[in-house]
Amino acid sequence: MDTLDHQLIALLRQDARASIATLAHKLKVSRGTVTNRLTRLEDSGQIVGYTVRLRADVAQPHITAWMSIAVEGNRTREVVGILLGEPGVAGLFDTNGRWDLLDVVRCAYALRPEGLQWPRHEDAGRPSSWST
Repeated sequence: MDTLDHQLIALLRQDARASIATLAHKLKVSRGTVTNRLTRLEDSGQIVGYTVRLRADVAQPHITAWMSIAVEGNRTREVVGILLGEPGVAGLFDTNGRWDLLDVVRCAYALRPEGLQWPRHEDAGRPSSWST
């Protein structure tokens, strides 16, 4: 990705419904250039979809969770690509230290895990406790 790709993505983050003509005008390039860039970014999987943002008073209540992820080996790019394709992933951050990634997950409602046996891992400490 080059500077123009980054600028195009920044404009789409502000308004994913912007027309090709509007994007071309703001970037000072032709409509064909914008179309070709978008096609390439979509075909390569760098852009995996477009979304809508709602005002806080319109949005339904949801659950937000932060998930720490450790990646084995040099597979971070692969893991990032997979996670960015998931609809519940609201953000993904690279970290230093024990964890490689920090994933912000949002879902519409809480799952009630009554009766589930959560695995215990020696290095992870105690499993999360749930309340109903």
